[in-house]
Amino acid sequence: RVYFDEEGEEMDPFRGLSSESSAKADGSPKVAPKELEVEVAPEGLDPEKTIFGTEKQSFRDLGITKSTLCEALDSLGFQRATKIQAASIPSVLSEDRRAVVISSETGSGKTLAYLVPAFELILRAPPRLEGDRHPNVLILVPSLELGVQVTLVAQQIAQAIFSLERRQIRVS
Repeated sequence: RVYFDEEGEEMDPFRGLSSESSAKADGSPKVAPKELEVEVAPEGLDPEKTIFGTEKQSFRDLGITKSTLCEALDSLGFQRATKIQAASIPSVLSEDRRAVVISSETGSGKTLAYLVPAFELILRAPPRLEGDRHPNVLILVPSLELGVQVTLVAQQIAQAIFSLERRQIRVS
């Protein structure tokens, strides 16, 4: 599995964890906590550039090869990938198809980070046979509300693909 932090950097969430406690017998920490350093951003700093860098990558740069998908994303207003998408999409599309756990703040682009490669893989595969009941992709989410959100975005992408290529992708 590959884990990414909020900045899109690969991380090991279990680093430092062991069967031994991280506290002394009296409950105090074995290692003194680090001092919190607060940096104040200079006035006039563009938060968009600070969060995502100065140049966002296109989805094609991340390994999306199907022009229909790129056009569908573009028609929905998604021309460039966010940092979390740029960090995770190549891992999902890699040869070994590693499991990717994406953790980031609300609004960072997590939904597209797993939907875009899912649609890419669906479009790379030959069309499904009529009556085939096995899913190509299964996405699990922790709540009904998030499930509704992911389904709506997936339906929008599927509809955009259908309008361009007349290839129907069922989302349920």
